[in-house]
Amino acid sequence: MDGATMGLIGGIAGTLIGIAGAVYGCRSSYRNAEDGAQRAFLRRVYLWGGLAAVVFLALIAATSTGFLPRWVYWLTMAAALLPLPFEARWINRRLAELSTTVSE
Repeated sequence: MDGATMGLIGGIAGTLIGIAGAVYGCRSSYRNAEDGAQRAFLRRVYLWGGLAAVVFLALIAATSTGFLPRWVYWLTMAAALLPLPFEARWINRRLAELSTTVSE
C-alpha cells in the first residue's frame, strides 16, 4: 500500500473518529443540562455548529482533492479554528447565565 492510500485511510478514519467524539460530547452535555432553557440553547448551538461543520468538511475535502486552491484550505482552517476558544467560553458563560436565571 502506498503512502497516498495510507494518508487517505487515515484522513477518513480520523474524520469519523472526530465526528463520533463530537456526537458523544454533545449528547453528554445535552443530558447534563439542568433545564429546558439550557437544552433549547444547546439545540441551537448544535444546529449551527453542525451546519458549520458540514461546510468546513466540504471545503477541506474540495481543497484536498484539488477542486479549490490551497489558500482556501488555510483560510478555512483559520476561520474555523481560531474562534473556537472564544466560542467555547461564550457557550459556557451563556449556559451559566441560563442556570442562574432559572434557579433564582
